[in-house]
Amino acid sequence: MYDRNSRYDRYEKRRKNTKLMTVLGIAGGLLAIILLAIIILPFGDNNAQQPADGEQPPVSENGDDSAADQGEQDSTSNDDRASENSDEESSESNNETDKEASDKSDDAESDETTTQESDDENVIEIIQKDWDPVGTKQEGNHVATYDMDSQDWAEMEKAVRLGADLQEGNSIIWHIGNGGSPQKAIGTITNKAQTETYRVYIQWVEDKGWKPTKVEVLKENDKKKLYQDNDENEQQDDEE
Repeated sequence: MYDRNSRYDRYEKRRKNTKLMTVLGIAGGLLAIILLAIIILPFGDNNAQQPADGEQPPVSENGDDSAADQGEQDSTSNDDRASENSDEESSESNNETDKEASDKSDDAESDETTTQESDDENVIEIIQKDWDPVGTKQEGNHVATYDMDSQDWAEMEKAVRLGADLQEGNSIIWHIGNGGSPQKAIGTITNKAQTETYRVYIQWVEDKGWKPTKVEVLKENDKKKLYQDNDENEQQDDEE
């Protein structure tokens, strides 16, 4: 009787100890889980708040707006400056273009050539233009001289060629005579092939020399017969 009760007591004691150990083990496990959660969660939050290497920290919404506004202002300012520079360059270019056009217009006006018909049957057309004087080496009061060896004659020939637009080596001056006053003369000139004939009116400009004032394009050289008659008279004089 005594032995059976003692074994029963020992059995009950071991069962209670086992149950207590189980409860303590479960409680210890729960406590360990709670402790791990307390330790891990703050550490994870700190990691989440720290930016990764090479990454920029997040900027508040206000910061983003400010940066964006600043960027837009800089962009707008740059665009405005670029636009102003472009306008200035365009204005300068337009001014230069206008000046060139004006210069060309002035040149065109000074070089403008006009033509008109004539009642003279031997005149194909009349050419008028604002020619420049040929210049002069003469000094003092000018007096027209029709001596072929004179300086005045050489300058008259130059003005006649200028009006006809012919060079000295490709032209024949057939006649230069008085044009109605001491400061006016008229010359007749052809190209060397005698396929073009011009009557050139010239006028003296004080200190600047002779200048063409009008050119008539002729059908025929009306001074050629005079030249031939002069040659024949010279031949007759030589024979006599």
